Amino acid sequence: MDELERSLKSKDEEIIELKNFQKQVADSFAEKLRKQDAVIAELRSIIEKDSSLDDIPVSQPKADHDLLVIGDSIVRDITDSVINPDGDTTVKCLPGARPDDVIAEFRKMSSSASYKRIVVHVGTNLIPKYSPAYTADKIVQCMESIRELAPTSKIAFSHILPKESNRLLPGINFINHRVARSGMSGPPRSRFGHAGHSFNFCNSFGQVDARLFKKDGIHLSDLGVKQFNCSIKSLISKN
Repeated sequence: MDELERSLKSKDEEIIELKNFQKQVADSFAEKLRKQDAVIAELRSIIEKDSSLDDIPVSQPKADHDLLVIGDSIVRDITDSVINPDGDTTVKCLPGARPDDVIAEFRKMSSSASYKRIVVHVGTNLIPKYSPAYTADKIVQCMESIRELAPTSKIAFSHILPKESNRLLPGINFINHRVARSGMSGPPRSRFGHAGHSFNFCNSFGQVDARLFKKDGIHLSDLGVKQFNCSIKSLISKN
């Protein structure tokens, strides 16, 4: 009887040992699985991070151009082969544009392109609704904004064209003079050039040639377009 009890007790101990061994094996296997899951999770995180880089836009080098003429409808008929026959020219016409419109458009353009020289013709569409002082200040803001966006470019303001109307001409002269003075008097990095059109649009007595404009007195006739091209060509040849 004692021998049977000892035998049963021995079997119980073996069973307990076996259960302990099974538990150790299970715990070890579970630990290996946890480590494996951690490694897989880390690899997945790395893969997802790398793949997310595909969605990040890669900055492209800006296309480099020689000349940009940007402005209101007056620049519509500029002929690039006339004003800059040996260079790369972009003419951006914004009908009805005011200084703020030119700034907004140039900001978009400058994100993908750069220009060695820039000519800005704007301000006509503020006349005669706004005062000459206000118009001049808005043009100066426009020129300074373009200068900030294109710090290495040579920038010039194309004067507002003279008008035949005696009522408007004094204000236009005031605007052109004020903008030109601002472009010359600021810090070197904020300065910009300018050029008038009186030589090509007025006679020796300062009278505007009516033949250069259409009946509305604003837009250019065919002869006016030729004269304007000459003025712009003269302007860029100095810059």
